[in-house]
Amino acid sequence: MSRPDYESIQTRPAPDGLTVPELYTRMTSRTPGWINLAMRVRDRIGRLFGLRTIDDFSAPTAMQEGSTVHFWRIEELGDDRMQVSAEDHHLIVRAVLERNEDQFRLTTRVHIHNWVGRLYMLPVGIAHPIICNTMLNRALTPP
Repeated sequence: MSRPDYESIQTRPAPDGLTVPELYTRMTSRTPGWINLAMRVRDRIGRLFGLRTIDDFSAPTAMQEGSTVHFWRIEELGDDRMQVSAEDHHLIVRAVLERNEDQFRLTTRVHIHNWVGRLYMLPVGIAHPIICNTMLNRALTPP
């Protein structure tokens, strides 16, 4: 695929024994209320442009390659790497959550298709790293 229109990378130290699927489950089950509210606002505005809804995050019940969890299609799933994607008429998002030795890395890449995608990414490009950093920090903090 061509060079992304947007890219965001977050890294965190990885505690011993925590797998990528476990981290993803923690990230989505410990999402703060303000992020879920932001997703609901996004969904309401997005419906005006025909975008798919995200809805709230919650702990996934089962994850396997080829299945859908939240709004993501799981492309690859293993203890050390999870690749997901979401495609809509305005853009394609691909995210990789991986563990390399003692570090977790979340990489998100967006390919924009049209003016709706460009408009969409104006606020999302600012909010995305804040949301990802918050979700990672909460997931890696003991409950």
